[in-house]
Order: sequence, then structure tokens, then C-alpha cells
Amino acid sequence: MNRLKKHSIHYLQVGLLLLSLCLTLAPLQWSHAEPKAEISLQEATDTALKQFGGEVIKSESNKQNGTPVYVIRLLSNGRVKEVHIDSQSGKVIAPNKE
Repeated sequence: MNRLKKHSIHYLQVGLLLLSLCLTLAPLQWSHAEPKAEISLQEATDTALKQFGGEVIKSESNKQNGTPVYVIRLLSNGRVKEVHIDSQSGKVIAPNKE
């Protein structure tokens, strides 16, 4: 019986060790799942308007090469300009004329 208690305690210790390891690593995995936006869609829209002018016809969040971006479509002088803004840094990635 004494031998059984030793094994039970050993298995319990190993189980607790594994559980604590899983609980420690789990937040690390979740934190890399989806980067949080540092700027809002409104801030991205304001940046696009300030730099390129025009009227906003559409704004949305998207991904570009795995990077979260805001896509702002502006209408100016009868032309549509699509502006991509990095949602983490707030920097303009690329304006594309359509």
C-alpha cells in the first residue's frame, strides 16, 4: 500500500506540473492569435482624409500579407483612391488609384 501511495503522489505531482505549464503557455498562444489594433477605424479614416482629401465612400478592416490593415476608399475629382493604413502603427501603407 505504501508503494501505491508513492506512485499516486508522483503522478499527482506530474499532473500538477503539466497543468501549470499549460496554464502558463496558454496566454502566450492566445496573444499571438490576432494582433490588437492600436488605432481605431475612425483614426485611420481621419488620417486618409487629412493626407489625400475627398469623401469617404467605404472603410473596413482587412488583412494584407497577414498584417491587419484598414482599407479606406476615397472619392476625389471623380476618381476612387484606396488607402491602406497599418492598424497597429497608423502609417499609410499604400494608396492605390482605381
